[in-house]
Amino acid sequence: MMGLEAMDLMIKDVVTIDLDTPVPDIARMFIDHQLGSLPVMESKQVKGIVTIKNLLKLFLPRHVKFLDIMLYFENSDNVGVLLKRARGLRAEDIMNLEIVSVKPDAGFASIVALLFEKKVHQLLVMDGANLKGIISRLDIIKAFENHM
Repeated sequence: MMGLEAMDLMIKDVVTIDLDTPVPDIARMFIDHQLGSLPVMESKQVKGIVTIKNLLKLFLPRHVKFLDIMLYFENSDNVGVLLKRARGLRAEDIMNLEIVSVKPDAGFASIVALLFEKKVHQLLVMDGANLKGIISRLDIIKAFENHM
């Protein structure tokens, strides 16, 4: 397994979205494609990434921590309001701007280390500015299983 590189582990047919993709469409894509993240593209360039965690954050009540006390600004039981707010958002409103990526020749150990160091579930495989693939934690487990 130590000889494996990112290009051996990655999914090459990456499902992507545009900056203006509505949140309900993003949710549907997560379900239909059984994905945990979607790179956000503009003119063939990666601009960010939307994860399931980004969607879940939409349903957290707004709060602030003050002197170790959480102060909530809205009723977290009002799911209807939260859903209405989410429907009006697009990928650019919720995406992560930090893109965690590796080069196609990145080694197996460094890929696993980066997943844990950055606390992400997926890594983009980039050749310069070009998106070549994506590696998830599940892809690592699949490689482990295949080499057993």
